[in-house]
Amino acid sequence: MAANERQVGQQEDYLVVVVPGESQADLNEPLWITTNDNEITVGIDSYHLHFNEWPKSSFDSSVHEWDGHRAALDFVKSVIEEETAIVTVWNDGRNAGGWCEPRERALSMTIENVGLVARNCLHMPLPSHPGVDNVFRVRSWKGSLNRDLGNAGVAVGGELR
Repeated sequence: MAANERQVGQQEDYLVVVVPGESQADLNEPLWITTNDNEITVGIDSYHLHFNEWPKSSFDSSVHEWDGHRAALDFVKSVIEEETAIVTVWNDGRNAGGWCEPRERALSMTIENVGLVARNCLHMPLPSHPGVDNVFRVRSWKGSLNRDLGNAGVAVGGELR
């Protein structure tokens, strides 16, 4: 589904593209792409990325060399080809943030190395006192990389608990 929308106070039209995922992917949100605020934003599940501003002229011959445009397309391609997984951190059922990982790393993730990335690279505080449940949710476009890593290891049946 694609829509050209205009919001109150906004001066330019923008494009919204929504592509529903496959049911086995168990995504919180489908793949979506927007072009508002002079940038491309691509999201899937509970994660999104912002890419550089659009070129000033759509007729510019250098448009094919433009980093933001190319990077957004490359990211979408890697997601739908199952080469990129989305990892989100959930503290007591609330989304605390996330990142993307290449297929190989997503397949080899453990609760320990995923927790280290969250704490050391992304500076996400991970409460560890009794009663607080940290879950790392790994999701991919077709679901082949999906799993949930929790306090006690891999969550049973893919449930967040």
